Amino acid sequence: MTTKQNLLLLFDHPNEPVFMDKGRKPAVFDVPDKFLIERYKPISNEVQQRAASTANIDRRIPVKDISIPDLRIPMSLGRNDIFTTFIPRHRKIASRLIDIFMGMRDVEDLQSVAAYARDRVNPLLFNYCLSVALMHRPDTKDLGVPNIAERFPEKFVDSQVFRQLREESFVVSPGSRMPIVIPRDYTASDLEPEHRLWYFREDMGVNIHHWHWHLVYPFEAADRSIVAKDRRGELFYYQHQQIIARYNLERLSNALPRVRRFNNLREPIAEAYFPKMDSLVASRAYSPRQKNTPLSDLRREQDQIIVDIADLERWRDRIYEAIHQGFVMSDRGERIMLDETNGIDVLGNVLEASQLSPNRNLYGDLHNMGHIFISLVHDPDERHLEGVSAMGDLSTTMRDPAFYRWHSYVDDIFQEHKSRLPAYTPQQLNYPGVSITGIQVASAGSQPNMLNTFWQQSDVNLSRGMDFVPRGNVFARFTHLQHEPFTYTINVNNDGGAQRFGYVRIFLGTKFDERGLPMQLRDQRLLMIELDKFVVSLNPGQNTIMRRSTQSSVTVPFERTFRNLDENRPAAGSAEELEFYFCICGWPQHMLIPKGKLEGMQFQLFVMVSNYEEDRVDQDLVGGCSTAASYCGVRDRRYPDRRSMGYPFDRIPRAGADTLVNFLTPNMSIVDVSIRHQDRTVVRPNESPHSPDMANRNNLLLLFEHPNEPVFMDKGKTPTVFDVPDNYLIDRYKPISAEVQNRAGANVEQRIPVREISIPDLRIPMSLGRDEQFSLFIPKHRRIAGRLIDIFMNMRTIDDLQSVAVYARDRVNPLLFNYALSVALLHRPDTKGLDLPSFSQSFPDRFVDSQVFRQMREESFVVSPGSRMPIVIPRDYTASDLDPEHRLWYFREDMGINLHHWHWHLVYPFEASDRSIVDKDRRGELFYYMHEQVIARYNLERFSNNLARVQRFNNLREPIAEGYFPKMDSLVASRAWPPRFDDTKLNDLNREADQINLDVADLERWRDRIFEAINQGFVVDERGNRINLDETRGIDILGNMIESSIVSPNRTLYGDFHNMGHVFISYSHDPDHRHLESFGVMGDSATAMRDPVFYRWHAYIDDIFQEHKTSLPAYNTQQLTYSGISITGIQVASDGSQPNALTTFWQQSDVNLSRGMDFVPRGNVFARFTHLQHLPFTYTINVNNDAGAQRFGYVRIFLGPKTDERGQPMLLRDQRLLMVELDKFVVTLNPGPNSIRRRSTESSVTIPFERTFRNLDANRPAAGSAEELEFNFCGCGWPNHMLIPKGLPEGMRCELFVMVSDYENDRVSGFSSSQVNQQLVGICSDAASYCGVRDRLYPDRQAMGFPFDRLPRAGADRLVNFLTPNMSIVDVTIRHDNRVVTRQNR
Repeated sequence: MTTKQNLLLLFDHPNEPVFMDKGRKPAVFDVPDKFLIERYKPISNEVQQRAASTANIDRRIPVKDISIPDLRIPMSLGRNDIFTTFIPRHRKIASRLIDIFMGMRDVEDLQSVAAYARDRVNPLLFNYCLSVALMHRPDTKDLGVPNIAERFPEKFVDSQVFRQLREESFVVSPGSRMPIVIPRDYTASDLEPEHRLWYFREDMGVNIHHWHWHLVYPFEAADRSIVAKDRRGELFYYQHQQIIARYNLERLSNALPRVRRFNNLREPIAEAYFPKMDSLVASRAYSPRQKNTPLSDLRREQDQIIVDIADLERWRDRIYEAIHQGFVMSDRGERIMLDETNGIDVLGNVLEASQLSPNRNLYGDLHNMGHIFISLVHDPDERHLEGVSAMGDLSTTMRDPAFYRWHSYVDDIFQEHKSRLPAYTPQQLNYPGVSITGIQVASAGSQPNMLNTFWQQSDVNLSRGMDFVPRGNVFARFTHLQHEPFTYTINVNNDGGAQRFGYVRIFLGTKFDERGLPMQLRDQRLLMIELDKFVVSLNPGQNTIMRRSTQSSVTVPFERTFRNLDENRPAAGSAEELEFYFCICGWPQHMLIPKGKLEGMQFQLFVMVSNYEEDRVDQDLVGGCSTAASYCGVRDRRYPDRRSMGYPFDRIPRAGADTLVNFLTPNMSIVDVSIRHQDRTVVRPNESPHSPDMANRNNLLLLFEHPNEPVFMDKGKTPTVFDVPDNYLIDRYKPISAEVQNRAGANVEQRIPVREISIPDLRIPMSLGRDEQFSLFIPKHRRIAGRLIDIFMNMRTIDDLQSVAVYARDRVNPLLFNYALSVALLHRPDTKGLDLPSFSQSFPDRFVDSQVFRQMREESFVVSPGSRMPIVIPRDYTASDLDPEHRLWYFREDMGINLHHWHWHLVYPFEASDRSIVDKDRRGELFYYMHEQVIARYNLERFSNNLARVQRFNNLREPIAEGYFPKMDSLVASRAWPPRFDDTKLNDLNREADQINLDVADLERWRDRIFEAINQGFVVDERGNRINLDETRGIDILGNMIESSIVSPNRTLYGDFHNMGHVFISYSHDPDHRHLESFGVMGDSATAMRDPVFYRWHAYIDDIFQEHKTSLPAYNTQQLTYSGISITGIQVASDGSQPNALTTFWQQSDVNLSRGMDFVPRGNVFARFTHLQHLPFTYTINVNNDAGAQRFGYVRIFLGPKTDERGQPMLLRDQRLLMVELDKFVVTLNPGPNSIRRRSTESSVTIPFERTFRNLDANRPAAGSAEELEFNFCGCGWPNHMLIPKGLPEGMRCELFVMVSDYENDRVSGFSSSQVNQQLVGICSDAASYCGVRDRLYPDRQAMGFPFDRLPRAGADRLVNFLTPNMSIVDVTIRHDNRVVTRQNR
């Protein structure tokens, strides 16, 4: 490989560091230390040696140490940003980098600056600029630019494929790897009519063509010749006009009307699009667009875009004015005529503004900004920190239905000019003495004039775009349209008596419109697609011309569209090799003709032979990349046809030529052709080489690790593998079982035998797809989970449980498996003592910014475990401060809070055959109280951020004002969590796959029946019996009704209100499954609390509970007083701080996510996240016991705001709903004064950081201690770092309330006052307030939230008036110190 060919290796693995191995024959760049980025400079020897040792390096490429040009402008675009040439700022940045690459003196210097820039500039920007430079530098023109689909496959491939590709790379050796099949229908269902065009819009070749066209025709460069190519503006017009014509023929092939122009910029875009693709550079999913989304004015300061819709309208109107006047004004005030010859070229350069635009200030940037406006409809002011959608990226824009609507309108502007030109006369069209006497088109073995299309599956090698995976080919198999090759036979008579030359022009157009009526030529001409154009020698007399479809001047063959620089290479030095290197721009050959219909679709094939002497352009085309000249032009040459592009259909036909047959002159002819689609699939032959105790119960915990890897791969801190029976393997691995198990177990220290047993029926658990999202809110999923829990619970021994769990692990959904096995281990008598790993460690994607994962993969692959650094999760990544709700990011997106919510639902599951697993003590009341406290805490945080209390979502017909863009991926589903846009409405649900067919009216009926039951004071059970909603049990019954489970008294009557509310909201973006989208974050108990609407929904749920609570009699003073007990003083203080002043701040902590990272080298990888923290504090409570004997009290501590959002003192009827419980504990009161001290870390509400984020190998208490039991049993509890609200910088005034109630009245039967502490040891009691106590009754007989769970008695309008002697309050100020402290890891 020559030095300049080494440059091509810089395109490989674009997200890996430059020093890692590249190429089919592994090579590494020997990079000077100072060329490394800062992360790797301190460990340069280690990382470069490690990179070279992981592969059998074939050669080393020296990189010369040179003086590097100023890269500040190229580096101003972030590495994680999505690069798009539609944005003017990005075009300027790209222009600067192109200039740098073009300005390097020789190839050696180019290699040096490219190697230096590669890890510093945006990977997409680097690829684009280096590609442009290599194509235009004289010393690199003969290099082939790699196929973008192979370097950035995420732009062309379903995101779900990547997890499978990683698995194949890690588990299977290169010689045994099989292609991963990309499903045909993954972006939508047939409920969406636009989805019938999936095979066109989402075709890899079509999108590669569009990307490469813009690579050949860049926007900006200091060397003007790079941009100012012959007839560039006209080519922009014609290439896109042909795309729209082809798209319309495909629409007619699918019984759809022609595409509707997007000519009213104020009209909502009717078509939705959900691309289901990730950007591996940005580590973000491409944003979807919901139906009926309107454009908005753009205010994107980061992109330097401040443009109004009115600007687009002004530019459009000025362009129309120029067309109607017949000239444009240059920026020097000169007229440039829009004449017959150059007018369309000038207009093209005006519409697609580049440095060639005659006057950007006057005519603007209509085409490009149209793309940007549409691509940013979801976030026009960047409040949600979202990038462009598919419409904003050259390589993805053609996937979006809006592309065709926009370009239909752009073409409409061009046609306004074309319609003003004089029609071609017969004299201009005729070729005297030349006539066509016959045409036929035929495929081998088929009837004449009958063409056939079908589906074909082809493989594309994506290995060089897969970063941080073992090397070797990995193939994706995609389905595309294909046709049987055919041949044109054209009979031409030359009466001229001498040899002449003709230009043969072949077009195809539909014979009938969408209504089945014959087409008028003025409309039909816009649907004529060019199939071929070539020069022919005509001898005197009769000539028979035969031309194969594969020779088309429009297309490039499959091997070139998807060319591999190592495979399919023509003979060295041949003309074919030049073509192979130079040319990738061209319409994909497999898409040459439209799909047609099953019964056949009638077309007209048009052939014209024009006079080549009038058409020719004098130039040599050898080596000029002319094989796809019609749409792409010829490299370094003029366009090889003097006629207007699209001739003779580029103008309105002459008078009298109303149909195509009337348009003909003797040198033209037409023939009817039928295109029949055969709905069969053929696999394309691939030319690339590839082939298709005994059981320690602690071993069960290893099954939670690396949940997307096969069960036989190594696990644990001490590398361990399960020895899996061959017939337990999934079908993919059975034929190569010895190979994969030996490969996985090569360097392990422990092997776990798995006994082969008879496996129970897993059909129900396996009915949920492996790649689907799992949600406890969906009834079908709850039933599936209940069945798998039953299977795990019923295994006789741990041996049998291990066997069935190993078998099930690779067959059932990973999230379902984790949930069901967790519930089983929590409830089986023989596994109750097992720890459950933190859910965040198994599924970190539920809690972490998706951008972090690419960085963690890099850290794992490049850096040895001892040198790895934590990857910092940014604080503000889901939105900006333009969105007021984002001020609460630290609460809603806190990992500990979301883990608490997930674990609570793990402790309190919905379904199981063993009713005791579900029917725990006061389960329904705990559901009420835990969520009521969440809302109270959230409202205090809102006050801490100068926001009003959360607004209840009590009108189910009202749009949800708040949008939410989670920016997270599901590594199980290989999908991004869908966003919800502002002002989204709920819709009736019809999701057959989820077995959900419900109306919004069903929710309203259930709600009304629940209110009716509350107002009547009883519910009716399934047998028709009344169950009173009394003071003691009423709230528990109501909780079990609202959060429906198997303990609901009457599901048929009262429905599934709470859960289905989550489901309706989580499917608001795709209620009928037409876009094949899964639920949003509201549909998952591990992510629901991230969404602002969670709090609006639960504020309304709490409102229903309060309807019951307000019906209960107020507590009287006798019920509240503890006779003889009085509180004489309260103080709360942090060490070294003023009394009654609490301080919060930001803390950065590390969490080890290595066990949830699949298919990466082993070893710890940490993510560093920012969370709220407070200085620990101590309560000092002085209590007087006048009873003369020892007594026991229950100390209850609450915190509430002193004033409301308007700064007004709070009424107790409102304040009580904002009182958050801080602690509750039993105390011994000796006669006389007692001073009680209690640390905040001892709270009955919270669990410490070490348990929230516990690691099974670290932070473990002493073996056999009570603390170890707590550590093992408990993950449920509010995170201690969120115990108190943030407060305000100037201090937020709160009231701390303390009550000492009579423990003899409060204690639960079976707990004596002297035994209480012993009774609760080891049973997970330290966070009992919100989670209850494992295997025990709730340790407080009073209602949860007592004494604030009911309306206050008459006269107690303020908290101070509510007090009895055994209560007291003190004013407390919470001040937020806006500093960041890094937590010391233990």
